[in-house]
Amino acid sequence: MPHWPFKSRLLDLSLMQFIAMVDFAREEYLSNGVTTAQASNASGQYVQGLTLAMGLNKIPQRLVIFPDYDSLGLELIEGKVKAADLATNQRHIGAIKLIADGSIQGFTGYLTHPYHSPHKGDDLYRGYPRIPLDELKSKVFNIAQAGFQAVIHGNGDASIDDILDAIDYVQTTLGQPVERTILIHAQMARPDQLQRMQQLDVTPSFFVAHTYYWGDQHRDVLIGSERASHISPLRSAEKIGLRFSTHLDTPIVPMQPLLSAWSSVNRQTASGATLGEDERVGVASALKAITIDAAWQVHLDHEIGSISVGKYADFTLLEDNPLLHPEKLKDLKIIETIIGGVSYFQAKQ
Repeated sequence: MPHWPFKSRLLDLSLMQFIAMVDFAREEYLSNGVTTAQASNASGQYVQGLTLAMGLNKIPQRLVIFPDYDSLGLELIEGKVKAADLATNQRHIGAIKLIADGSIQGFTGYLTHPYHSPHKGDDLYRGYPRIPLDELKSKVFNIAQAGFQAVIHGNGDASIDDILDAIDYVQTTLGQPVERTILIHAQMARPDQLQRMQQLDVTPSFFVAHTYYWGDQHRDVLIGSERASHISPLRSAEKIGLRFSTHLDTPIVPMQPLLSAWSSVNRQTASGATLGEDERVGVASALKAITIDAAWQVHLDHEIGSISVGKYADFTLLEDNPLLHPEKLKDLKIIETIIGGVSYFQAKQ
């Protein structure tokens, strides 16, 4: 991809720059009540940096690391690196990450039908797959055969079809289930795709804050009102019993989990319009999607995600009962963030 040389240079940080980045992120995450964070597309070098920062007590949060397929992921698949050697009680090596398409707002999401507005004069433009289907099948097969969980980024419904086809192919080829694949974003998932996810043991993680940050643009420019009203279909997933989480794509948007929950409940755009009233869920479901169901997706619900005897003492204290304030969820103040029974953030009085 053309942007990778630029990205690699941009992220080639000095040690002091990396520590400064960690310090900034730690404070942002703690002030927003985050006790477990997820580091995506991680290379071996990045994990080394995180390990150093954790050794210096720079990161109190628990980390779930998604290795990048083409770097650390391949080393894990080929046995050159052992996940157990990288993991600790605080650091979990999770699913290996693939990116199957781009973003809707960037006109790089892969759609079944053309974009609402012609892209560069092409009224048949549908975006494109970042990984061709045959290659995607091969990579998912490698992940599954090596015994790892897969997490696959897919925004457009054509990309989601490819992902589900790849998983179906791998299950058929291996003659066994591919367990709990995480479909990141699943933004334009159709009802038939949600049903298929359930059949294939795929669990979506919706970037539902799309409704707030780009909802107006989706409706008016990118995919039109009908498709835009069904992005991040939380309620449709809930109706069929498909377990899901929600997430933020930080640093694409700020780390504000309560804004994600608020978007799940209200689906308001930046202009104040409601986008997809029928896909709203209740506050309890929205909170589960950023706590226990998110922990379940990465096989850590026995340790974190809810308050229970035997789990880690990780808590976020809010100024008021979120169940009583569905319209103000994103504005509730974080009073304290506690990890392992230790208070790491307290709001100024």
